[in-house]
Amino acid sequence: MSESLSNAELPDIRKDVFVSNLLRKIPAEHRDRFSDTQLLALKVAAGARFSRGIT
Repeated sequence: MSESLSNAELPDIRKDVFVSNLLRKIPAEHRDRFSDTQLLALKVAAGARFSRGIT
């Protein structure tokens, strides 16, 4: 049986080390325009890229 988590139970993706470092490189006026889903997708894509040794 699978249980789904409510948004209140999910960790804040913006507190993630990778995501916070990424957001610091983006102009302040654009940082809040990314959804949590978009930030997670960027993290996953970067992780896949770095795990293959591509930089």
